Amino acid sequence: MYMSALQKIMAKPIPNRAEYWRNEYRPAQQKVAHTYNALNKSLFKDRLKRPCIVVGQQRNVWGWANLLDDYRVHMGLSDKYPCEQFFVAVLAHEMIHQWQWEVDAPKRRKKGLRYQTAHGENFQAWKDVFDKFEIPFGMYIPHYYK
Repeated sequence: MYMSALQKIMAKPIPNRAEYWRNEYRPAQQKVAHTYNALNKSLFKDRLKRPCIVVGQQRNVWGWANLLDDYRVHMGLSDKYPCEQFFVAVLAHEMIHQWQWEVDAPKRRKKGLRYQTAHGENFQAWKDVFDKFEIPFGMYIPHYYK
């Protein structure tokens, strides 16, 4: 049976809390780009434009996404995670926000509606897609890890 690179990553054993930082995962910029492309293709059907993604020490967050102008997005990701799956989940989470700005907001604006960028209904609509690839979903990803 064919298994995508994304599915192979997510199928790896999840470390328990005691193992979190023993073998921490540090994504290189090339791995960030590769993972972004895999998530974009698998989850978002290649509808997102790769933003500038800064990898470095983050304070009190695993990742963030900001809207610049004209629906361009800028992202930041931590330079270390408990495991590769955690990194994938955080990047995918931030990509939902990118989708909210790049894809959903223009559609809503044409209908005279305000765009939604938080963790509300149109964010929650991605849960089934994440489940398909066994990617932890939601705003509080750490609770997934035992």
